[in-house]
Amino acid sequence: MLPAKYIAFITYVWLVGSIFGAIIEGAYLGQSQEGVLNRMAFWQKITEEQDWGFWEVVGAPAGLFDALFDMLSFKFAFIPGTDWELYSWIVGGPIVALFVYGLIMTVIGIFQRQVV
Repeated sequence: MLPAKYIAFITYVWLVGSIFGAIIEGAYLGQSQEGVLNRMAFWQKITEEQDWGFWEVVGAPAGLFDALFDMLSFKFAFIPGTDWELYSWIVGGPIVALFVYGLIMTVIGIFQRQVV
C-alpha cells in the first residue's frame, strides 16, 4: 500500500501547480482574453426591480465548474507546444496512477471476503 505521505505530497504538488499555472496564465494572456482564474473568480450579480424594492442575488458564473476542471487538469493557454507540457505530464501521470490505484483498491476491498 502506498504511504499517505507520498499521496499527500503528490496532491500538494498537483494543487500548487494548478494554482500557479492559473496565475501564470493570467500574465500570459492579453486584456481581451479570459483566463481560467478570471472565469473562476468572477461572480455575477443579478439585480431585479420589484414593487417593494431592488432584489439582488449573487451567484457563481455558468462556467465555474468548467474552469475548475481546466485548472485541475492543466488546460492552460501557455502549455501546448512548450516545455510546460512536460511538467503537466510529470504531475498528471502520478495523479492518474493514484486515481486508478484507488479505484482498484476500492473494488478489491468491496469484493474481498471478510473472515470473522
